[in-house]
Amino acid sequence: MLPRDEQRVQRLVDETDPTIGAFQVERLRLNKSTLTDDGSAYETVSAVRL
Repeated sequence: MLPRDEQRVQRLVDETDPTIGAFQVERLRLNKSTLTDDGSAYETVSAVRL
């Protein structure tokens, strides 16, 4: 990216809502991954509602 383009992007961010790609987390899960001959198998070890 050229410096001029970086300045344009920065100006756009400064002039608009700076919240880009925000999301809300409602639950956190700890998963266990086991590799098998058929691919990965996932199992939830623990989950916490936030």
